[in-house]
Amino acid sequence: LEVEECVEEVLGCLLANYCDADRSAHLGSFDFDKDDGVAMRFVAAMTNLRSRVFGISLETLHSAKGIAGNIIPAIATTNAMAAGLQVLE
Repeated sequence: LEVEECVEEVLGCLLANYCDADRSAHLGSFDFDKDDGVAMRFVAAMTNLRSRVFGISLETLHSAKGIAGNIIPAIATTNAMAAGLQVLE
């Protein structure tokens, strides 16, 4: 992946949101869904642009989707562990 490809992907996702009547009606109030193709493409492209700034290796859309799918369970597990430790204390 190159920076130019990521920028093109971001612009394509923005156009997809603005040109679709259903999507444009909800601008600013989207809930993230890793199964939403446009949202996932946007997040992956923006993540790769930010990764480039910090010298981190770029990820494919597939691996970004896998990472996004693991975030909620990881947060829930961490919260449960913290709550359990508070009860033990």
